[in-house]
Amino acid sequence: MRQEDKNHEARITAQPIAVTEGKEKGKLVYKIRGYAALFGNEYDMGWYTESLSPDAFKGADMKDIRCLFNHDPSLILGRTKAGTCMVGIDRNGLFFECTLPDSPIGTNARVAIERGDITQCSWSFMMPDPSKGSDGSIWIKQDAKNGRTKPHRILAQVKAVGDVSPVTYPANPETMLSISASAERSYKSATGAMPPAATFDQAAPGSSQPRWGPKFARELELLKIENDILGERLAYEKLAAENETQRKKRQAIDFCYSIGINPKGKF
Repeated sequence: MRQEDKNHEARITAQPIAVTEGKEKGKLVYKIRGYAALFGNEYDMGWYTESLSPDAFKGADMKDIRCLFNHDPSLILGRTKAGTCMVGIDRNGLFFECTLPDSPIGTNARVAIERGDITQCSWSFMMPDPSKGSDGSIWIKQDAKNGRTKPHRILAQVKAVGDVSPVTYPANPETMLSISASAERSYKSATGAMPPAATFDQAAPGSSQPRWGPKFARELELLKIENDILGERLAYEKLAAENETQRKKRQAIDFCYSIGINPKGKF
């Protein structure tokens, strides 16, 4: 996907990234995995709110997705076409697992994630060209009756996924992309009107930096609970993998003794 494409967009998800280690073909390898996007998670984009439909990836081009560090094409960590990155969809959203390269880039990414310096994931994508029909967005008008103070955009059909990426900044989408040119064009096409002025749900006192209001604070709390559950699951899977490695090692030692070989120094 060309980064300068006018329909190119990117979003952040505040999901944990896990680092696991294991052996492949006798070599120690490290993998990172997490969710790059979540279904139904509503977030504030400035003049509108947005969420991702569970059907958004049906028909999307996902044949060749890169895993990049901070969306930098010169810092590639893996690629689906090369078999070094896996990207898939489950009931929660878009997940990925990437085998890190044995290189300074891979080491830097792993150490930063393990230390907690990097805690967010992001994904870049392309929406359909509105000049060729639907642009893949569904807009819900702001209406006091339904409690919406801003237009709401549903990403209903993604054309292509470009990359998934562990990123340094930011914690929320609005701090990175408060106004999307692609969203502006989509809104104008759907409503025939100009987008309203960009206003965040609540501004931090004495600061121009946005923060979530009460509604989003509740959703964030639920997201944190989901993060804890995912973290516990990943910790359990890592422990199970370590136990399995130890079991196989004990089996190998027992086998050596059974055939009269001293296993010392062999494992």
